[in-house]
Amino acid sequence: MRIVSAKPLGKMKVYDLNVDHEHHSFVHESGAVLHNCGWVLADRPVGEFIPLTKISDVVCTQYTAKWVEAAGGVKVDFLVVNSLKDIRVCLELIRGRRGAEIDPWDLPEDQAVFNEICAGRTETVFQLNTSGSVGYLRLFQFERPDRRGALGITSIEDIAVFTALDRPGPLDFKDPLTHRNMLEEYAARARGEAKPDMPVLAALLPETHGVIVYQEQLQRVAEEVGGMTPTQANDFRGYVSKKKKVELMQMRPLFMAGAAGKVAPETAERLWEMMVTFGQYGFNKSHAVCYSYIAYACAYLKHYYPKEWWCAVLQNAGKSEVAESFWKYCRQHVRLPDINVSTDTFSLPASPAEGEKIVAPISLMDGIGDATHAELCAKRPFADIGDFVARTDPRLVNKGVSCRLVASGAMDSLFPAGFGLLDKLGAYMKARADFRGEDQEPVPEQFLGLTPLQRYALQKSILTVCEGSATEMVLRDPPRGVSVSEGSRATYRSSGRGELYDVVGGGELEALVASRITRPLRVAVAAYVMAERRFAYKNKQFEAVEMTLDVDGFILKTVKWPDRETGELDAPPKMAKSMAMVALCRYKDESPFYVGDIKIC
Repeated sequence: MRIVSAKPLGKMKVYDLNVDHEHHSFVHESGAVLHNCGWVLADRPVGEFIPLTKISDVVCTQYTAKWVEAAGGVKVDFLVVNSLKDIRVCLELIRGRRGAEIDPWDLPEDQAVFNEICAGRTETVFQLNTSGSVGYLRLFQFERPDRRGALGITSIEDIAVFTALDRPGPLDFKDPLTHRNMLEEYAARARGEAKPDMPVLAALLPETHGVIVYQEQLQRVAEEVGGMTPTQANDFRGYVSKKKKVELMQMRPLFMAGAAGKVAPETAERLWEMMVTFGQYGFNKSHAVCYSYIAYACAYLKHYYPKEWWCAVLQNAGKSEVAESFWKYCRQHVRLPDINVSTDTFSLPASPAEGEKIVAPISLMDGIGDATHAELCAKRPFADIGDFVARTDPRLVNKGVSCRLVASGAMDSLFPAGFGLLDKLGAYMKARADFRGEDQEPVPEQFLGLTPLQRYALQKSILTVCEGSATEMVLRDPPRGVSVSEGSRATYRSSGRGELYDVVGGGELEALVASRITRPLRVAVAAYVMAERRFAYKNKQFEAVEMTLDVDGFILKTVKWPDRETGELDAPPKMAKSMAMVALCRYKDESPFYVGDIKIC
């Protein structure tokens, strides 16, 4: 366990004790980012009463959390939620731009927001943004008969129920009769498609359709059905939640004896297994409700203040997270980097009257170092390309950097309207030569003779989130191996066995990835290869390559395996930062797409 000295807290000293909780991170005063962690409060240095050691230059306790407390330390858990920073920054932007004060914990319960949650449009919404959560949320897209226009989730408490059931314990328990997990069962009952099959739970827990949702309900069942005292039931809840199997199994005879005469033996057995499996990861109600308030604040701000919300989220995200997780959702709100307008981070105009587009920073581009970025920010604005050349330090903004900036589109405002890429590069080379009093150099060879797809790959190598659709380029100017029918349906013929694949765009591919299939799928995509990783397996007998593909903004990680017959890996030696036609195959419902064929364009 890790322990890091921190600032004094009154007469107490606070020490960081990492106990490897789930999710998020904590920023220690040293600047280190830590996972959710427990903290030990002590009135003297921990090393005086607990043995310490070092792991990777970090001071750690040699005791686990249980024995730290037994030795006299007080362990306190701090759960750090990064979404709170998104909410805070968003509220500051709303206050500054619109003059509105919003209390995120006292928002009106708005059905439009809840309906958006039910539809699974929950990207960036705390606890509801994973692919698993989105799939389960769609179970609540039914119309409620008691409320016109309302879907299955209509309140913050409904979100709390969903959050509590969307956990490993409730999801892991499969009812032997219905074969549904506890969240699926709750949704079926909420839709009216199923009824509680345990009368005892239906009577005890009518507010959750007879489904155990919270630890407090677990405790209530232990008392009412298992005949435990409140103290015993609380102990039972603690043993389950802390996964203390020995102590838990010692309480089984007590529960079975208490349930005798109230429910049938097989019902008691089923109920016991359900409670034990659920409780291992089950939430207490206060925890679930706190989480749901945060989730609702995220969803509300995203729905009613999308510009401010996305600006806050993007400010708090890393470069790769912007490209791989957020761009496909927020691209319509964002203006790409502009050398005269961009600031140090994602920014919005001071008021809505000045514009509603979020401006991306120059630092979003690859190959622009901190010193170069600082130089560009210090010297802007620039009147034209000649002014840019004259006033930037050539040691920091050299020819290579400048050409990349031009190719990215970040310097478009310095050129006359209608200039193409070669026109802009030629104008830059002329301005550079004029300023230096030298003969004009030709445009660098790497920018000459590029096809539309190659030019797109060049832009993507500089700015991953650049505008444009590779699929549309393929339809307009088909590369070798692709043919387009009159109905604008393209097919790709693989270079290996000559098989035909239908060409699909990013949106269609995303739907196919998420769909259930009853027959094998074979499709082709025009993709930018963001990254590749070659690896060996089966005692290094075979080699495969994992690649990250950007298909019109949809990011797919997939693998090219070696040929089954020859064992040879049929893949180009270097694919990263290139455009490629990729044939993808998927043969089973539970299996992902893999690469059948790839050809660099």
